[in-house]
Amino acid sequence: MPEFGLPKCLTERSKKGGLNTIVKIIISTVSCFLGLTVLVSFLYYCLLRKNIKDPEAPSPFTGYTLLGPTYHNLLQGTDGFSPANLLGVGSYGSVYKVKVLNLHHYRAFKSFVAECEVLKNIRHKNLVKLLTVCSGIDFQGNDFKALVYEFMVKRRAELSLLQRLNIAIDVGIALDYLHNESGVPVVHCDLKPNHTTNSSSIAVRGTVGYSAPEYGMGSEVSTNGDVYSYGILLLEMFTGRRPTDETFRDGLNLHNFAAALGDNAADYIDPRQDDNSSRSRTNEKQVFAEAVVSIVQVGVECSNEIARERMGISDAVTKLTAVRDKIVKRRN
Repeated sequence: MPEFGLPKCLTERSKKGGLNTIVKIIISTVSCFLGLTVLVSFLYYCLLRKNIKDPEAPSPFTGYTLLGPTYHNLLQGTDGFSPANLLGVGSYGSVYKVKVLNLHHYRAFKSFVAECEVLKNIRHKNLVKLLTVCSGIDFQGNDFKALVYEFMVKRRAELSLLQRLNIAIDVGIALDYLHNESGVPVVHCDLKPNHTTNSSSIAVRGTVGYSAPEYGMGSEVSTNGDVYSYGILLLEMFTGRRPTDETFRDGLNLHNFAAALGDNAADYIDPRQDDNSSRSRTNEKQVFAEAVVSIVQVGVECSNEIARERMGISDAVTKLTAVRDKIVKRRN
């Protein structure tokens, strides 16, 4: 106050300065909060979008030691995916020297994940080994996924009865492993001659002629379905007739044809396995005939149209092994 020789009161100025400071603090706090909210919202949106695009997609690569092949490596290895290197075409992809998934099929990725999950736990000498997987993009920017298997050279068809029997037993042992010894039962679903010599494939509902009849009525895939396919495979291997042979019409099929052969089965076998030089003696001829009858009978029982009446794969392997042992014993 001037009249007392004192400086003027600064209360109004202090109040005004304090008010400005509070306003600045509030504005800064609100701005930081809004910025953090926007950032969290953006991250949540990105995560939600990813989950919608690929909901809970399991990693198909867990458990693999990847060799690191790229699309370019596989393109070179198959000569540009040349038809000359094409081994077969399945439901979800084509088999070259590798199995290339057709990702335009809406279930192909699911099949890819399922096949990886199954095969990473499968270890058996009679099953083609899955070496690694490739997941990336092609030169057009499209998703590219491939399964790289151990290559298996196709066998010659001119095999003796004993050689065919050995193959049939090996296939049966592998199937028994998948069904009963690999932890969770694995259903092959597409067992046929090409898949016992060239490659390994998992497809849906199998191939016409080898597919169990219940699949055509909408039944779920099962180990019984694999046993049916195995029975048809046996009958084809030893009779030389395909299930799709044009002679099978008007209700006649390979199963019915083989069942009607009875004790005369040896007269209708594939002539390429009939080694006359090994059957010069009457005793050997009888062993040969008995072996064929027994093998065909196993094929007939495995390919029964009624699923619950089919022979189990373990029993089939046991019976075929007994037939082989008998042949070898008589020869020695």
